[in-house]
Amino acid sequence: MRKLAHTIPDAQAKSKRTVLTFGAIGSNHCVATAEACRDAGLTCVCVLVDQPEDEHVRRNLERMRAAGARTVLAHGSRRAAVAAAALIARHRPYVLPVGGSSEVGIRGFAEAGEEVAAQVAAGELPEPRTVVIAVGSGGSAAGLAQSSLGARIVGVVVNDRSKLKTHPRVDYVREFLGAGYGHPTPEGEVAMRRAADAGLTLEPVYTAKAMAAALALELEPPVLFWNTFAG
Repeated sequence: MRKLAHTIPDAQAKSKRTVLTFGAIGSNHCVATAEACRDAGLTCVCVLVDQPEDEHVRRNLERMRAAGARTVLAHGSRRAAVAAAALIARHRPYVLPVGGSSEVGIRGFAEAGEEVAAQVAAGELPEPRTVVIAVGSGGSAAGLAQSSLGARIVGVVVNDRSKLKTHPRVDYVREFLGAGYGHPTPEGEVAMRRAADAGLTLEPVYTAKAMAAALALELEPPVLFWNTFAG
């Protein structure tokens, strides 16, 4: 939603009536985009690729459609590219990359980093030495890295399909991915249960793997876990 707070107004400023975005069939980003477009009076089209299905994935697909999004089930990346090209030629939409991670979108997480820095300055929380965040498209971590927050950022990679750009302030951790995007891991399931016992809701695709990393890695405290789960 932080990214959409910038990208939806940008689409409106450019007089676009349709937003075209991409993700897997259980994408939290696509759910959020569909609901934001509905609220803004815009048409949303989601081009979707396959991922392992479970209750969470099926529920998210239903939520996209309930919000009025048109869902194009492309199954694989090649078909997704062909479908996207046809939709762009036909509708001239506002194109929003996977995860909403455009140059406009990541401003939302730069602002989020500044909010944390302001809370630290006001004495509302200790200054974190480390921030742990799930990394799919990489936009959230990149946005935080643009802020004045001085913490080391540990990006827990959950998408084996992503091509992530290196960043001097972001350390990417890949050993918690498991079998690939959307595949739960035993460590993630344990992390979900421990988080639930503490009153924190996570999901298996992104945030459970990030929490598993936060619990397993020897990180210098204070550690701030950034919960990107939008559900």
